[in-house]
Amino acid sequence: MKKLLYHTLGYPSDLYTERSFALPEIKALRSVYDEIIIIPTSDFGNKFGYEKELPEGVKVDWTIARDSIVHSRMMRLPYLAHPFVIRTLVEMCGEARTPGQFGSGFLSAATTVRVASLLEKITLRHSMTRDNTTLYSLWMAGAFNGMARFAMRHKQRLFARAHGFDIRKEPDNFRSDRMRKRLLYGVDKVFMIADGARCKMEELFPEHADRFETIRLGSSRLFSPHSLNLDSDTIRIVTSARFVRLKRLPETLEILGEAADLIPDRKIEWTIFGDGEELPRFKNQLETSQRPNLRVNIAGMTDNTEIQRQLASGEIHWFLLLSSTEGIPVSLGEAMSYGIPSIVTDVGQVTELATPQTSVIIEPELKERSRIAAKIAKALPDLELRSRLGRQSLRTWEMSFNADTRARHLANIIAGG
Repeated sequence: MKKLLYHTLGYPSDLYTERSFALPEIKALRSVYDEIIIIPTSDFGNKFGYEKELPEGVKVDWTIARDSIVHSRMMRLPYLAHPFVIRTLVEMCGEARTPGQFGSGFLSAATTVRVASLLEKITLRHSMTRDNTTLYSLWMAGAFNGMARFAMRHKQRLFARAHGFDIRKEPDNFRSDRMRKRLLYGVDKVFMIADGARCKMEELFPEHADRFETIRLGSSRLFSPHSLNLDSDTIRIVTSARFVRLKRLPETLEILGEAADLIPDRKIEWTIFGDGEELPRFKNQLETSQRPNLRVNIAGMTDNTEIQRQLASGEIHWFLLLSSTEGIPVSLGEAMSYGIPSIVTDVGQVTELATPQTSVIIEPELKERSRIAAKIAKALPDLELRSRLGRQSLRTWEMSFNADTRARHLANIIAGG
């Protein structure tokens, strides 16, 4: 029996953004593997019941997600004496700049050791051996490092994806490149979601350059698209994003408000699908920045099926995302799959998918906000522009971002590699 151990950050729990790219992969991989065991790093609850939609032959093992040591800083302290952790901390002396970064690096190393030990139990429980099982991680984060350590010890085949999230270094999310360089020896291939990300990884880890390959995630279209309603009195805009600093939703509200002021005869309705820690700040800002012709709907955490149902209605005219950094957003691909044009910032690898033929491209810094607002105000009511960009968005998605096609390609590489 051919088996696959598949790591996610949370799916099939309620990490709703992850579902949109995990499920197509799992369905494609199920066609080439007899059994798939999903091992989430965390459990985000079961409000949407995603576990029920999994194909036959796909099961979930919640061991890592519900392990008290993996999810407790205090309970990981004894790992300070572990040889792997000691070596990692010594290597970090040339990398970590603050106590917080050292702490983050320690926790990552301790989690690596703990997850590797849990994988011993998980693989035994499911009768998974080196000969019948392949390891795959949807991220180079979460339990991935532990999988790499386990793969090195058992000479097990391991494949992974890497996103912009996996590459960025932030003060509260430090990753040791030296530890990753060592663990990459346990990985057969890392599939990057964008060419820019692949080039960055090749630059960081030149000795592992042959392990990196670009295979975009893509997005799945759940409904047949309707023609855009170009005669509506209201311009309807949608954003699918968490309320976190990187998404710059408060700044987007400010810019969209100025744009609304420039076209006072047009009604604008902006719907945001998502939640997050910056939502209270956004709501406070919304109370003090009302415009008579701008209505903002905060839909909160919404099932992807419902989001796509609205995208397919023909009543959404623009997709808007002014993030400070991105990989290639799956939410952008979903909008394009329904022929919806976009207004996006030129950050990360966004413009590998969004081009001047599909989108209104905004400069990354958002410094000259009045000029950006004027550019958006000019584009929003332009029916000919909206129609032309929308048609090309649909063609671009069909050619280069259809998740089902890309997932089948990835499944064949993993199964036959």
